[in-house]
Amino acid sequence: FALLSKVLAPPWEGEQPDELPHTCKPAAWERQHACSRDWEHDLLWCGRAEGSVAIHRFRLRDHALARELAAGMQALALEERSRGSSGDQASNVGGFHGARDLWERPEVHETGLPQLVRCAVRHAAAAEAAALRRPPIFTTADEAWWNALPPGCWNALHTHAGSTYSGVVYASGGSPRGSLAGRLALLPSAPQSLSPDQRQIHVRAATTTDGLAAAPPLRPTDAPYLLLEPAPGTCIVFPSFVPHFVLPTPAAREAAAEATPEAAAETAVEAEESGEVPLRVSLAFNFGSTEPVMAQVFTLGKRVRLVLEATC
Repeated sequence: FALLSKVLAPPWEGEQPDELPHTCKPAAWERQHACSRDWEHDLLWCGRAEGSVAIHRFRLRDHALARELAAGMQALALEERSRGSSGDQASNVGGFHGARDLWERPEVHETGLPQLVRCAVRHAAAAEAAALRRPPIFTTADEAWWNALPPGCWNALHTHAGSTYSGVVYASGGSPRGSLAGRLALLPSAPQSLSPDQRQIHVRAATTTDGLAAAPPLRPTDAPYLLLEPAPGTCIVFPSFVPHFVLPTPAAREAAAEATPEAAAETAVEAEESGEVPLRVSLAFNFGSTEPVMAQVFTLGKRVRLVLEATC
């Protein structure tokens, strides 16, 4: 768990617990029965001071589809990286952060991945709307990109300001099953201050207006970190304000604990040249909220007039 300290960064340093956790316990996921034919949907409510927020885990029901999708994702990600593009480093410490225009590429749409991701986000929004007793939030795909982490690389702590839902789909974990290395770490109890819109959209209050308990408040025993395994065929969806990072991938973990970003990148290059590179490959995405649109068509003789109306 000393690796947790390595990847944390401002502005949340003052909100970290005095001591990092030294034990893990299984998360109490709740199976959601109203989901699509492609996904199994599990939901986890994580405590905050004012209530709780939902983290969503989607897993493909068809294992053959999961393997096929993972192989296609890896091929496309490695192809983009092989073209020599420097990408957008963003939160990456080493590794490859691709361009953010994946939703615009025909070869990505041919995999069916955009449709699967939109389906997952739609079901996540619907589940939260039901729990919070409000209409669902309509969303639109803002951006998506490849993230490829060779050994010794990671993603520093960050959020996705301006978006409503963020998430990731895994093609390969880059580490043995059950390992903590390479896991996505979420801090659902941070940041301490949320905007009114963020609270209204995502936070299930501890009590309702009629005084009934709606969600358990944050308790001292609640874990400050949620560590999620990057299993292929899994999609994670969470509120975009939740700070998150990726633990260093497993190779040369001891060196990574003391390495500078430049040294970590050099370690990754050396591992690639050796021919044994267990890459952690994923697709990350952001969705923003939008007003639903209703189309009305008026026919006037031989002329057709199309009017778009925003509906509540």
